[in-house]
Amino acid sequence: MPQTTRLYVPATFDDLDAATVTAKGARWTLPAGRSAHAVTPDLRDALPDEDDESLEWQAFCEAADTSAALVTSRAGTTTPALRVVISLDVPDGVGQPSTSDTDALSAVTVTQGISDAQVAAVHVDEVEVAGDFADADLLWYAPEEIPSIPRV
Repeated sequence: MPQTTRLYVPATFDDLDAATVTAKGARWTLPAGRSAHAVTPDLRDALPDEDDESLEWQAFCEAADTSAALVTSRAGTTTPALRVVISLDVPDGVGQPSTSDTDALSAVTVTQGISDAQVAAVHVDEVEVAGDFADADLLWYAPEEIPSIPRV
């Protein structure tokens, strides 16, 4: 069985609306060049005492922060002011660690697009948060729940 990597893709509702949803799950196009987050060698080296679950949490949190920046950059549009993180399990090697010194240690760039990636989960802010991300947790949704996720 091929090895996979969990990617945490910072997103907005515009991205989420592009998912194909069925009763059994959701699929989404992950384009080459897209920024995401994952457990990278640099993240593992920086936090040597952390277990895999803690490293995944760190990558997820960085994706949530990046989503906040995306949402803020779209202020004044019809896109809901809620953070979205799309979690995907992709083949190893699809994302390569970012080479920018300003990026988080978990930052990766998608080098091989996937036209029909299986969505593992979606995390979204509660509607009440709407742009005020301080101390707010994201809610977990199963992929087939995407159409019923509350929006502002």
